[in-house]
Amino acid sequence: MSRRPSNVVRTSLYHLVGIDELRTAVRAKYFDAPYDFDALEATIEGVESLLVSGEMETDKAKWTGTVEDLVGSTINLGNKTAAAALLIRDGKENAWALTYGMGFQVLDQDYFDAGFGQRIALRSVDVSALSSLTRTTLDTRSRVDRLSIPSGDHLRNFGLSNFGELITRVVARAHIDGLTDSKETLTLRGAEALQLPLARKPKELISDLGVLSKLLEKPALPGLELLEQVTLVKHDPALISELDARLEGALSNPNSSRIGLAWPHEQLDENNVAVSYRVQGAGRGNGGPFDELPTFEDLVSLVKQVPAPKRLAKLKQLKIVLFSEPDADDYSAASSAIPAIKWVAFETDIGKRRYFLHNGSWYLVDQQYMERLKQQTKDILSRDPGFTMPDWTAAEADEKAYNTMAAKHMDALNLDRKLIQTDMHRHGIESCDLLLKDGTLIHVKNLRGSDVASHQIAQALVSADALLHDDQARDALGRRIKDASFPKPSAQTPKRVVLAMARDGEITEDTLFTFTQVTLVRNVQALSNQGVDVFVAPIRRTP
Repeated sequence: MSRRPSNVVRTSLYHLVGIDELRTAVRAKYFDAPYDFDALEATIEGVESLLVSGEMETDKAKWTGTVEDLVGSTINLGNKTAAAALLIRDGKENAWALTYGMGFQVLDQDYFDAGFGQRIALRSVDVSALSSLTRTTLDTRSRVDRLSIPSGDHLRNFGLSNFGELITRVVARAHIDGLTDSKETLTLRGAEALQLPLARKPKELISDLGVLSKLLEKPALPGLELLEQVTLVKHDPALISELDARLEGALSNPNSSRIGLAWPHEQLDENNVAVSYRVQGAGRGNGGPFDELPTFEDLVSLVKQVPAPKRLAKLKQLKIVLFSEPDADDYSAASSAIPAIKWVAFETDIGKRRYFLHNGSWYLVDQQYMERLKQQTKDILSRDPGFTMPDWTAAEADEKAYNTMAAKHMDALNLDRKLIQTDMHRHGIESCDLLLKDGTLIHVKNLRGSDVASHQIAQALVSADALLHDDQARDALGRRIKDASFPKPSAQTPKRVVLAMARDGEITEDTLFTFTQVTLVRNVQALSNQGVDVFVAPIRRTP
């Protein structure tokens, strides 16, 4: 017996904001040659709609030349890729966008409602049936990972930290009352877009979209509030204008410790590995293709020729497209055209509130979250390592000179720049800068910015982790100790790690950059769970 046709179909759904005309949300190039996409204006159950559709076609696939060279014969194969996006009005300045095939490429991401899919998920999923979370670690490493439990489990079993994690994608079982298939439990995939079954028929589809609109107005479900410890700043033009002005100033001073490169992972989800990129809007001869992936210095160079008041506008105008091939044509695109602003991370304080830029949008960090982070940092800084680091005087021009002096002063072994190699760390790692006779590992840094501090903390974690779990690392350190005729510590694995920081002024929870605090708290928690005590020891600078 043939299967009965379903009255729903799984659809990729975007929510667009700030558009006067539906056509505004479509990238203009798709209406021109060589694409010449069709634009069909229509109404669906009395609601203004626009269907944009067409094909991207090439007579000869780019890889055929390589095959021809190998086999010595002509290969005539081309590509034809279909794309469509159906835009449906949602209120005066918003719209829904249903995409088909490569239809996501025709949409202008400037109008995406950031995190729309995730917000729907947090208001409808079963908290005990989460199957996948994508989290961004809010420190200078900008690490992104995906946690998966295919059978589904409770949020608490995903091992989320209370600090420094922004959830950007949720996959879970859900039930949404009022949808066409509301009798069924469905799987939601929510990030920038939302993937879910929507009705095939006009009347039911408009009803489904209305259900989602009302769902967005509700708070997150109990037990999922943790995933919204940061909130999107919207509907506040004056505040956004102030935040943009501060970002403009930081672009004019790219050495600021509060600005850096971000990675818009959720824009690249499910796409191929990128090996090159182009910049749209950079002007003739400046758009690439460029090998590898963009760096923060690349972004700064794109806007540095623009007068200071217009650098942010230029950053929003530029688009970066990643490609899976070096020649970077439309048929090897590994991403849509991503606004360059989405590649920038920045944070600033207004009053007692902290705001940060993520994925091109402004977010407010929950005040309680910030207070907990600062308290954790304060607790760590208050721990007494049991000794005082010697002053850093003018005689010590750099860390090498300081470590030489400090080793003599503290009767310690100087291991600065004496790397140990293992199979896991073939290029070598520093076990520490100074080793005390009781086995305490001291890592020394002369702080000039938060990036340096975060790097120091990360180095300490890598070193301790290697010495805890890798026999080769312990043996290599043992040889260093023996060669220096230094007393062998009684402990086989590290028990104490000290972060010795030199900087102007006090080291407090108020003077450390937020990303540094996040890195510190997270890594101290990780080491404490393995029986390692971590301390921060200030180094006083003297004339």
